[in-house]
Amino acid sequence: MGRKTYHQVMTELSPDEWVYGDLMTYVITHREETSTEKIRFVHKVPSDLIRNLKETKGKDIWICGGASIAEQLMQEGMIDRFYISVIPVLLGAGVRLFGELPGELGLRLMETRNYNGIVELRYERR
Repeated sequence: MGRKTYHQVMTELSPDEWVYGDLMTYVITHREETSTEKIRFVHKVPSDLIRNLKETKGKDIWICGGASIAEQLMQEGMIDRFYISVIPVLLGAGVRLFGELPGELGLRLMETRNYNGIVELRYERR
């Protein structure tokens, strides 16, 4: 995740408990921060971090939030699955979900879930 997403989780979404306690978390940042056993602050290009993680033993890699990081990885074709949550709020203005891509990215809908008024869509690249 990026630093902004990390900050939002820590200050707004779950200030009393780290919600990803069972997972190793990598926070991509330019700031100097002190890593812990389960949270590592790294100063790497997202694609380099993903390449390094793929060379190590472990489970799947999950990108949490951070449209900028997701966009950089999409540019390099490094995201296989997308979980997109639709939250029922209509905004008068805003930022695009993803920026410019080098071309069309075909997706196939794999699953939908509905909870608390939120619709979660799971897509895989075609």
